[in-house]
Amino acid sequence: MVPFSAMRMPATERGRAVVERILASATEQIHKSGLHGVSLDDILDEAGVGRGQFYRYFDSRDDLVPLVFEREVDNWARRHASELARLAEPGGFAQLAESLVALSARTRLRRWCPVAALAVDVVRDPSPVAVAARRAAMRRMAEHLEVGLVAAQRGGMLDADADPHRLANTFLACFEGGLLVAVATGELAALEGALAAALLVFSSHGLS
Repeated sequence: MVPFSAMRMPATERGRAVVERILASATEQIHKSGLHGVSLDDILDEAGVGRGQFYRYFDSRDDLVPLVFEREVDNWARRHASELARLAEPGGFAQLAESLVALSARTRLRRWCPVAALAVDVVRDPSPVAVAARRAAMRRMAEHLEVGLVAAQRGGMLDADADPHRLANTFLACFEGGLLVAVATGELAALEGALAAALLVFSSHGLS
């Protein structure tokens, strides 16, 4: 659970089920319509939850933003769990790149990465909660990559003077930027090229 939400933790199983329905609905609705295209009533109607129940655990719709970010990052990590677990192996990042491209191909480039799309949506919201949630989400995505790079470095597959944190953010930026251009143009080659560029940077630091 991210530390930026003002959610009051439910004490009962029933309360936890209510919160889960709210968060599931918020994630789905925001995913489809964007943060600024969804009202609290939209979320609660879809969840089958009344305002009284909502305000038992939250003060406002804004409290949902950090938690939706958290769920989207977790969903991304689950989709690519097998590749993320093998990043320290030879060809591990190449396999992740192939998986990212394959997923985009299967969805026919209908959408950008939900985490990045929400982060851009939140740029229009200068509130400290939204800013902190956006930064935390992107850091968590990069950390999934950095874990593999650190392990590769310890195993001698990555140069000792390489910066895993910087390289993780390089890969993430190539993925998100490449996917945005691919979605905008309808050309998967944009994503393929961006990820190939990231892998080339990795290879310059000894990582195959």
